[in-house]
Amino acid sequence: MKKTKKIPKKVIQEDIPKKFHFFQNSLELNEKILDIPVIYFFVILIFTLLLSTAILLLTYFNLLDAFKPWFLSHFDVLNFTRYPRGSADIGIVFASLVAVAGLAIIHPIFGICGITLIRCWLDGYTYPTDNTYFVWAIILVSLSYIIRTFIQKGKIRFDIHTITLFLFVVFLTLLLPVSWQIGKSYRHLILWASYALLFLSAYGSIKTTSQKNILTWTILLTLGLQTWYAFYHFQYVLPFLRKSLLMDPALRIKFFGTTELSKELIYRFNINRAFGTMLFPNALGGFIILLLPIAIYWSIYHVYMFYNEWQNPNKEPIQKKEERGVLIQTAIIWFLSTIIIYATELFPLTYTFEENSNIDVYLTAGFAAIMSLIPSGLFAWICIKKGYKAGKYFIFSIIFSLCSFFSLLSLWLTYSRGSWLSLFLSIFLLFTLFIYFRYFDIQRKRILQSVIFLFIVGFCLLYVSQLTNMAFAENTHQGITNKQSSSNEKNTYDNSGDRNKAAEEIMESGVGVSWEHLSDPSSFRLRWSYWKVGLIMWFHNFFTGVGLGNFALAYPHYQYIGAGDVKECHNGYLQILCETGILGGIFFLFFILTILHKIAQCVKENRNYYSIVWSIGILAFLIHAGLDIHFSHPSLVTYFIIGLAIFLNETQTVKTDSEISPTQKIKPFPLTIITSLACCILLIASFFPYTRDLVRSRMSFLNVGKDTEVPLVLKSINYVFTDVLNFALNKTDKQARMSATILKYFFVDLNKLRMFGNLYVPEGQGSNKARPLPEGNPVPDNAVLLVKEPWLLINRIRNSSINYAEYLKQVDNIFPYQEDIPNYLTEINKLLFLYSSPETDLEIVNNSRKEMLYWANEAIRRSPHNGDLYYNYGKALWFAGAKDCNNPEEQNSYIKLAIDNFERCALIWKNVPFYWDEYIAHMKDAIGFFEKNNLPEEIEKTREKIAKASQYVSELKEKRAQLNIW
Repeated sequence: MKKTKKIPKKVIQEDIPKKFHFFQNSLELNEKILDIPVIYFFVILIFTLLLSTAILLLTYFNLLDAFKPWFLSHFDVLNFTRYPRGSADIGIVFASLVAVAGLAIIHPIFGICGITLIRCWLDGYTYPTDNTYFVWAIILVSLSYIIRTFIQKGKIRFDIHTITLFLFVVFLTLLLPVSWQIGKSYRHLILWASYALLFLSAYGSIKTTSQKNILTWTILLTLGLQTWYAFYHFQYVLPFLRKSLLMDPALRIKFFGTTELSKELIYRFNINRAFGTMLFPNALGGFIILLLPIAIYWSIYHVYMFYNEWQNPNKEPIQKKEERGVLIQTAIIWFLSTIIIYATELFPLTYTFEENSNIDVYLTAGFAAIMSLIPSGLFAWICIKKGYKAGKYFIFSIIFSLCSFFSLLSLWLTYSRGSWLSLFLSIFLLFTLFIYFRYFDIQRKRILQSVIFLFIVGFCLLYVSQLTNMAFAENTHQGITNKQSSSNEKNTYDNSGDRNKAAEEIMESGVGVSWEHLSDPSSFRLRWSYWKVGLIMWFHNFFTGVGLGNFALAYPHYQYIGAGDVKECHNGYLQILCETGILGGIFFLFFILTILHKIAQCVKENRNYYSIVWSIGILAFLIHAGLDIHFSHPSLVTYFIIGLAIFLNETQTVKTDSEISPTQKIKPFPLTIITSLACCILLIASFFPYTRDLVRSRMSFLNVGKDTEVPLVLKSINYVFTDVLNFALNKTDKQARMSATILKYFFVDLNKLRMFGNLYVPEGQGSNKARPLPEGNPVPDNAVLLVKEPWLLINRIRNSSINYAEYLKQVDNIFPYQEDIPNYLTEINKLLFLYSSPETDLEIVNNSRKEMLYWANEAIRRSPHNGDLYYNYGKALWFAGAKDCNNPEEQNSYIKLAIDNFERCALIWKNVPFYWDEYIAHMKDAIGFFEKNNLPEEIEKTREKIAKASQYVSELKEKRAQLNIW
């Protein structure tokens, strides 16, 4: 048998010319893109368009709305008609999923392009349940890739990168039972499983350069649109939003649930920083630095190519057969330019408090149409004068130059020091590697490697020793400026000038970020405190962590005085170790190391400078992830995965059969079955938490899981049982008023409100004056009830509250692993228990006491490390023992158990005086019960606890005062 001679790498490298060629690639679509017949392509595309259009038409005629009450009726038989009528959200969601599915059937790359274009417009952090749509879209794309690969008898690409990422997800699944809060970890696990499938599909679907270029085009266009929006959002939307919040208290209630805003929130609104739809300026910065090097690369490339074409004297004039194509492209350029210019002009036209007529809109559209003649006319003239290629490079250079311009501008307006630092550090490191591999001999390399190794080891030892130092001396340093409000909120402003003013009231113009802000090290000091707490958290949960997504839950257990309050570690790698321990973290870190190794290998062996440019963005993103929350931000992780897939495909080299790893020789059928099964399991697993949040939000398909209804219902019940009750008892002359917007959650038919009093409606839109609602007119949502029959209303609300609690139980049964609904059920039953009399409502009193205690305890069972839940359970036990409890033994049991729970809460929130004060106050009150029930031993024990707790909280307040924490 003839042996196959293995070609050494030197032979491959000899074929590469020694002349420096920076531009070795292009974004041309010259190769075959589709792997299906063209007729199938058009059939699938037309069917997808028709189906999506049909869904949107059904939505337009409100025919899809019938699904909402039908589905809700399975959970709320009394009030299932309460849903957002006429909303287009259901049609948008279904049509988008159908479009992605159709594109994925044509080719998985097109499905990924659809996800790329949409992903950034839903940040995924504000309303996490919305991420489920992208999980489903990724599943559809993955199934298309898996089935297509099997039919074509190809091989699913499994290499070291894919294997380590999937092993990470497997270990996350194994660690789920030991999570501090299983429900939250379950949701995060679904996301990471979808990231793994997205990487598998994107990495494996790219078979040709044209497919890779299509995905590159899409992701760079997304960058351009996002940064374009971020700039105009910064310029026009933010001032408009500030003024709206300042003028309209109803708007503050709608978005924040209160007219009073915290100083931290006011400060964030006032500081002028761009963030687009990414929610956080640093998140936008991370997105930009990932893709900015590529955008700049292609800008320079197309300007260079346009210059060459323009200077070429041998260009033939455009042929007659090409004239029609140029004409069509000119029309397309004019149309797209008109849309972009018109959308840009709409920002100053829309976000103003001045009234604009239709003429203004028409004039704006006409101006946009005229202005768009410039790029389209130049394209046509250049094509005629210098040839089609010159015109094409001209348009491409404009597109990528604008993309780079808005990216640089938006990156500057984020004022994200970490983003700029990460980008420059990435360039410096790669340049150093470039010099190291090409100009250092073996002996010098060994010396440099030894120096670098010693430096890294010394830095790590110093880092660990500093993080584990818990001395208060460092925290009392004069430079620490993190002020906290009475609710223990952190603020990164001081008492001087504009920064103090920025925290007091919302200002339309905002506060510009000055050099003083940029040079202020308080932000880094806060991060330093997060990292120290995070390291302690990891050491205490070294092997299994606290559970994916539970960093915020565990943080108070390890927080020391002076460490800022935070929900994320602001160091993605440390947070992964905190949440998954060394068992899960080692696979994630190894996945990152494989990427870093590929980057180093790319610099060392590959003269493909385009892949080195990709390396700059990937490395900058990974560096910045060590300073912020990138791995907790769904949009950022999605774009990182897609960019990584493009980069790894760019660095691929052709291998002989002897060089193919054993994992790539596995037969495709078992892998097809396993990955298809994983997709199906993920689809089913994602359905339960999504359905729970969808029902809870009354079938709101966008912003799923928004938590506005239940708090509003609780406030309304409390209002009825206090203000309306006081009016009924003649304790106040102020006649109670209630809005039909609130009462609609308690009444299926609002017309029944007439029996409780008089109804009024506003005289006109925006009017503060009201007029009586005529008899026989249907009651609108904006009606106001002036209560005249308070006792009748109180009894009706009491019964409706019981029914509402039953509805919440049905919702909770869908996914019974989170503590929020048990908390709400506790509060509803607490109000029923406190404001019901045993003489008239004995059954309600007994049942509500039982339900109150059960659900408070159930919330703790689901999240046993949440200090607030122990406080709530302590309150429930206290009320159960203090109100209408005639059995002394039972009363003592309730009171003692309540004190124990207050103590556990205070120990968890060990740095917050409020909980200690509550603990001490309840112990003082408990002495009265113990004296009445003749328990001298308990009295003595309680007094000792009061003395110890009082001394602790006194010292705590003193330390907080020294650190300027109030």
